[in-house]
Amino acid sequence: MTSYIVVEDPQGTWWEGAIVDEGRQRQLEARGVVLLPCIPDLFRRSGVGGFHKRAWGAGFPIDPIKPAIVAPLVLYCTQHFNALHWAARVALDEAHLEKVKNGDKAVFDGAFIRFIGDSSQANPNKCTVAPNVIANMSELDDRTLVDDGFILRGSSIASFSSDGHYGFALYGTARGLRIVWAAATQAQS
Repeated sequence: MTSYIVVEDPQGTWWEGAIVDEGRQRQLEARGVVLLPCIPDLFRRSGVGGFHKRAWGAGFPIDPIKPAIVAPLVLYCTQHFNALHWAARVALDEAHLEKVKNGDKAVFDGAFIRFIGDSSQANPNKCTVAPNVIANMSELDDRTLVDDGFILRGSSIASFSSDGHYGFALYGTARGLRIVWAAATQAQS
Protein backbone atom coordinates (compact mmCIF):
# COMPACT_ATOMS: atom_id res chain seq x y z
CA MET A 1 0.00 0.00 0.00
CA THR A 2 1.27 3.48 -0.89
CA SER A 3 1.60 6.18 1.75
CA TYR A 4 1.15 9.88 1.06
CA ILE A 5 2.47 12.94 2.85
CA VAL A 6 0.45 16.14 3.22
CA VAL A 7 2.42 18.97 1.62
CA GLU A 8 -0.18 21.72 1.93
CA ASP A 9 -3.78 21.96 3.10
CA PRO A 10 -5.27 25.36 2.15
CA GLN A 11 -8.00 24.89 4.77
CA GLY A 12 -5.47 24.12 7.52
CA THR A 13 -7.26 20.97 8.69
CA TRP A 14 -4.38 18.57 7.96
CA TRP A 15 -0.90 19.43 9.20
CA GLU A 16 2.01 19.46 6.79
CA GLY A 17 3.83 16.15 7.13
CA ALA A 18 0.78 14.06 8.05
CA ILE A 19 0.93 10.56 6.54
CA VAL A 20 -2.24 9.09 5.01
CA ASP A 21 -3.24 6.00 3.03
CA GLU A 22 -4.60 5.85 -0.53
CA GLY A 23 -8.25 6.09 0.48
CA ARG A 24 -7.70 9.25 2.52
CA GLN A 25 -5.41 10.63 -0.20
CA ARG A 26 -8.24 10.56 -2.74
CA GLN A 27 -10.60 12.30 -0.32
CA LEU A 28 -8.09 15.02 0.55
CA GLU A 29 -7.03 15.73 -3.02
CA ALA A 30 -10.71 16.10 -3.96
CA ARG A 31 -10.85 19.08 -1.60
CA GLY A 32 -7.58 20.69 -2.74
CA VAL A 33 -5.01 19.23 -0.36
CA VAL A 34 -1.57 18.75 -1.98
CA LEU A 35 -0.08 15.31 -1.27
CA LEU A 36 2.88 13.35 -2.60
CA PRO A 37 3.55 9.58 -2.46
CA CYS A 38 6.29 8.74 0.02
CA ILE A 39 8.18 6.05 1.92
CA PRO A 40 7.90 6.95 5.63
CA ASP A 41 10.82 4.66 6.59
CA LEU A 42 13.17 7.07 4.79
CA PHE A 43 12.22 9.93 7.15
CA ARG A 44 14.36 8.43 9.94
CA ARG A 45 17.54 8.31 7.83
CA SER A 46 18.04 12.06 7.43
CA GLY A 47 16.41 15.42 8.07
CA VAL A 48 15.60 15.36 4.36
CA GLY A 49 15.07 11.60 4.15
CA GLY A 50 12.60 10.86 1.37
CA PHE A 51 10.81 14.25 1.70
CA HIS A 52 11.87 17.88 1.50
CA LYS A 53 9.79 21.03 1.28
CA ARG A 54 11.28 24.48 1.05
CA ALA A 55 9.54 27.87 0.90
CA TRP A 56 10.74 31.22 -0.44
CA GLY A 57 8.40 33.81 1.10
CA ALA A 58 6.97 35.96 -1.70
CA GLY A 59 8.56 33.61 -4.22
CA PHE A 60 11.76 32.66 -6.04
CA PRO A 61 11.50 34.43 -9.43
CA ILE A 62 11.67 32.32 -12.58
CA ASP A 63 13.75 33.80 -15.38
CA PRO A 64 11.34 34.99 -18.09
CA ILE A 65 13.90 34.83 -20.92
CA LYS A 66 16.32 31.93 -20.52
CA PRO A 67 15.88 28.59 -18.74
CA ALA A 68 17.56 28.54 -15.34
CA ILE A 69 17.74 26.50 -12.15
CA VAL A 70 15.32 27.65 -9.45
CA ALA A 71 14.12 26.20 -6.17
CA PRO A 72 17.04 23.97 -5.07
CA LEU A 73 16.17 20.98 -2.88
CA VAL A 74 18.12 18.11 -1.32
CA LEU A 75 16.75 14.64 -0.67
CA TYR A 76 18.27 11.67 1.06
CA CYS A 77 17.51 8.89 -1.42
CA THR A 78 18.07 5.15 -1.43
CA GLN A 79 19.14 3.28 -4.54
CA HIS A 80 16.35 0.73 -3.97
CA PHE A 81 13.59 3.07 -5.22
CA ASN A 82 13.64 5.06 -8.43
CA ALA A 83 10.52 7.25 -8.44
CA LEU A 84 10.64 10.95 -7.54
CA HIS A 85 7.54 13.11 -7.19
CA TRP A 86 7.38 16.88 -6.87
CA ALA A 87 4.93 19.70 -6.40
CA ALA A 88 5.34 23.46 -6.33
CA ARG A 89 3.12 26.44 -5.63
CA VAL A 90 3.71 29.30 -8.05
CA ALA A 91 2.44 32.86 -7.67
CA LEU A 92 1.77 35.24 -10.54
CA ASP A 93 2.62 38.90 -10.76
CA GLU A 94 -0.42 41.20 -11.00
CA ALA A 95 -0.23 41.73 -14.79
CA HIS A 96 -0.07 38.00 -15.58
CA LEU A 97 -2.73 37.15 -13.01
CA GLU A 98 -5.08 39.62 -14.70
CA LYS A 99 -4.35 38.08 -18.11
CA VAL A 100 -5.13 34.58 -16.78
CA LYS A 101 -8.38 35.79 -15.18
CA ASN A 102 -9.34 37.40 -18.51
CA GLY A 103 -8.86 34.11 -20.38
CA ASP A 104 -5.62 34.96 -22.21
CA LYS A 105 -4.40 31.60 -23.55
CA ALA A 106 -0.93 32.88 -24.54
CA VAL A 107 0.25 33.80 -21.02
CA PHE A 108 2.50 30.75 -20.71
CA ASP A 109 3.56 30.25 -24.33
CA GLY A 110 7.11 28.90 -24.31
CA ALA A 111 7.06 28.38 -20.54
CA PHE A 112 8.17 25.13 -18.92
CA ILE A 113 9.23 23.87 -15.51
CA ARG A 114 10.91 20.51 -14.95
CA PHE A 115 12.40 18.65 -11.99
CA ILE A 116 16.11 17.94 -12.50
CA GLY A 117 19.15 16.59 -10.72
CA ASP A 118 21.15 19.64 -9.59
CA SER A 119 24.89 18.99 -9.77
CA SER A 120 25.69 22.65 -8.97
CA GLN A 121 24.94 22.21 -5.25
CA ALA A 122 27.78 21.74 -2.78
CA ASN A 123 28.45 18.15 -1.72
CA PRO A 124 25.37 16.20 -2.81
CA ASN A 125 25.78 13.09 -4.89
CA LYS A 126 24.97 13.19 -8.60
CA CYS A 127 22.15 11.21 -10.17
CA THR A 128 20.37 10.79 -13.47
CA VAL A 129 16.78 12.09 -13.59
CA ALA A 130 14.39 11.47 -16.49
CA PRO A 131 10.97 13.17 -16.48
CA ASN A 132 8.00 10.85 -16.37
CA VAL A 133 5.16 13.35 -15.90
CA ILE A 134 5.87 17.00 -16.75
CA ALA A 135 3.89 19.97 -15.50
CA ASN A 136 1.86 21.08 -18.52
CA MET A 137 1.98 24.88 -18.54
CA SER A 138 -0.56 25.08 -21.38
CA GLU A 139 -3.24 23.70 -19.02
CA LEU A 140 -2.88 26.61 -16.59
CA ASP A 141 -5.90 28.92 -16.79
CA ASP A 142 -8.51 30.62 -14.61
CA ARG A 143 -10.13 27.24 -13.79
CA THR A 144 -6.90 25.93 -12.21
CA LEU A 145 -6.10 29.04 -10.15
CA VAL A 146 -5.53 28.38 -6.45
CA ASP A 147 -5.20 31.51 -4.29
CA ASP A 148 -4.05 33.59 -7.29
CA GLY A 149 -1.43 31.00 -8.26
CA PHE A 150 -1.07 27.42 -9.41
CA ILE A 151 0.02 24.07 -8.03
CA LEU A 152 2.43 22.38 -10.45
CA ARG A 153 3.16 18.66 -10.21
CA GLY A 154 5.36 16.12 -11.88
CA SER A 155 7.25 12.90 -11.46
CA SER A 156 10.55 11.47 -12.64
CA ILE A 157 12.50 8.27 -12.72
CA ALA A 158 15.96 8.48 -11.20
CA SER A 159 19.03 6.30 -10.99
CA PHE A 160 21.11 6.46 -7.80
CA SER A 161 24.62 5.01 -7.48
CA SER A 162 24.31 4.66 -3.70
CA ASP A 163 22.20 5.75 -0.76
CA GLY A 164 22.89 9.38 0.11
CA HIS A 165 21.99 13.05 -0.26
CA TYR A 166 21.21 14.20 -3.80
CA GLY A 167 20.66 17.70 -5.14
CA PHE A 168 17.55 18.52 -7.14
CA ALA A 169 15.91 21.68 -8.42
CA LEU A 170 13.22 23.01 -10.63
CA TYR A 171 14.48 24.20 -13.99
CA GLY A 172 12.63 26.31 -16.49
CA THR A 173 11.47 29.63 -17.80
CA ALA A 174 8.18 31.49 -17.46
CA ARG A 175 6.98 35.08 -17.53
CA GLY A 176 5.46 36.50 -14.36
CA LEU A 177 5.84 33.41 -12.14
CA ARG A 178 7.57 32.94 -8.79
CA ILE A 179 8.09 29.65 -6.92
CA VAL A 180 6.52 30.10 -3.47
CA TRP A 181 7.40 26.61 -2.26
CA ALA A 182 8.63 23.35 -3.76
CA ALA A 183 8.51 19.84 -2.34
CA ALA A 184 9.81 16.47 -3.46
CA THR A 185 9.60 12.85 -2.31
CA GLN A 186 11.16 9.55 -3.19
CA ALA A 187 8.65 6.74 -3.63
CA GLN A 188 8.21 3.31 -5.13
CA SER A 189 7.57 3.18 -8.88
